[in-house]
Amino acid sequence: MRFLTFLFSTGFGLLIMTAGCRSPINAKTWTRYHNAGIRAEEREDFLPAKQEYYRAYWIAQSGNLGPAAEAKALYDWARVTGYLGNYEEAELGFTNTLGVIQRGRGEADKLLSPTLCELARLFHDTQQFTKAVPIFKQAQNVLEQAGAPEMDPMGFAIFLDDYAESLRAAGLSSEATAITERSKAIREAHQGETPKRKPRRYAQSLVNREPTRANPPSSAGIKLLPINTKTKRQTLVGGSKTRNACRHLKSLTQTSAHKHFSCQSNLTNSNHRFSLKNEGNVFKHT
Repeated sequence: MRFLTFLFSTGFGLLIMTAGCRSPINAKTWTRYHNAGIRAEEREDFLPAKQEYYRAYWIAQSGNLGPAAEAKALYDWARVTGYLGNYEEAELGFTNTLGVIQRGRGEADKLLSPTLCELARLFHDTQQFTKAVPIFKQAQNVLEQAGAPEMDPMGFAIFLDDYAESLRAAGLSSEATAITERSKAIREAHQGETPKRKPRRYAQSLVNREPTRANPPSSAGIKLLPINTKTKRQTLVGGSKTRNACRHLKSLTQTSAHKHFSCQSNLTNSNHRFSLKNEGNVFKHT
């Protein structure tokens, strides 16, 4: 599994290098940071993994590597943030990943179904069932279109089981029964098979749970804003103090990794935030 993920990341870096006029140096830097995040995650060292994925994300933005590199790093950052128990930050990370995918005009579409599945699983595992249901529905539609039931039937059955549990917990018993019956039929038709990937659950005890901030962000949560496209420098909001994003990146340590998205850049020319809306099975941003 480690070898396959390393090949994926390396191939992703090569794809970035050959796209348009993007700098090969920045692409190699992105790959180095992203591979370091993969290695840390495989050791279940989620704090350093979070830091490395953030660095890859920052390089993707500041180096103009495009929406695929940006979305991939942010998606991985959101996952490990959730594994560390910071569910609100993880939700915002996945939400913003969907925004990047939508703005990417097809460049990052391969990440749509994984991001929807992870966001739905995050809501399900943290018992936010009413929020999970519409995301599960969208994820199911995307998975069906991509042929997931045929490519990984047992993995799709696990997905359906989670979906059914959320439906039932949200009081939608008839819909839950229909989804459960479909999962049962898939399992009976593929007895002896195993899922290609076993999902990691979010709600579980963690030895290395991320420390709680002494001065936590407001209850509204940390908001990630789009990059300033003219300056290629990052715009983040979430605290009362402001600082340059480059200086913030250099100061990162494992113990302060939870502060990644808690600063505000000096460059704040954009005021719109991405939010998740279910409009005809298409994610919109406002």
